[in-house]
Amino acid sequence: MRLEQVDMTFNYEIYPPSDFLFIDVMQTLTQHFLHGLVNEKGLALINHYNNTSKTV
Repeated sequence: MRLEQVDMTFNYEIYPPSDFLFIDVMQTLTQHFLHGLVNEKGLALINHYNNTSKTV
């Protein structure tokens, strides 16, 4: 499934560049993937890093 998600980011029929920024699509799909892997502690770390990166 992860490989398909990565492949989809390069499919301009699914994510046309006129409507989506590549980096936003990749970050969103990566966040979705990570949320499916981590436990509560990992989720807290993801949230911490997301909040930290937004303030930099």
